[in-house]
Amino acid sequence: MNWTPDIVMVRLIEAYAVIERITRKDGPPGTGSGMPAAITFESSQEAFEFERVDLTFNNGESMAVIKETRRQDILRAAGRAVPAETISMALEALRWPIDFIQDEDHRACLITYATCRARNRVWTKVLKARNARVPKEKRWLRLKTYRWNEKSCQRISDHLAKESVLLRLPLDLQMIQIEAEHPCEFANLAKRAWMAPDAMPSRFGGDDDQPGSTQKSRHGERREAA
Repeated sequence: MNWTPDIVMVRLIEAYAVIERITRKDGPPGTGSGMPAAITFESSQEAFEFERVDLTFNNGESMAVIKETRRQDILRAAGRAVPAETISMALEALRWPIDFIQDEDHRACLITYATCRARNRVWTKVLKARNARVPKEKRWLRLKTYRWNEKSCQRISDHLAKESVLLRLPLDLQMIQIEAEHPCEFANLAKRAWMAPDAMPSRFGGDDDQPGSTQKSRHGERREAA
């Protein structure tokens, strides 16, 4: 299977998700875990004696807290652990907007969108907040950002294919490499990269309110957009 704009978008979103994962903190600044610090024992005999006394006089509640604290610590450490291959793929993808997208607005839009999806946020809300902070002439129109992103991903995929760059996918998305038996089968997989409700490329029907576009109504009739 060859590089496609959709695979590029998947890789970008995954790259920024990896960054979020390895830099994630356990809580807001100035706060720590709500669990008390775990007690450490110098020997198994000391731990056994502590648990015996705790069971006798405290119904084992203190030892239960210690075990739960350690369990949470293990889960947090496992959540931050990222395989070397995944980090390598993330570092590779993070270079693409910088190396291949010359237009500053197009590059910033692609990075902002991929970061938005990596954080599982709604693009329209992120875009609205961004536009409220910048001068009117610097605002991004919603449909225009989708066209920018699709164009940028197409440019990146064309370059990667031309340079015969090895196609690598995250482990949980390698199903995309399976050749679809029907056209809609791959379309459903590709849509995973455009998760905002109205953020799909035009070829998947995402720009139905784009000026000049035509869509079929529920009754099968063609209508011209105003």
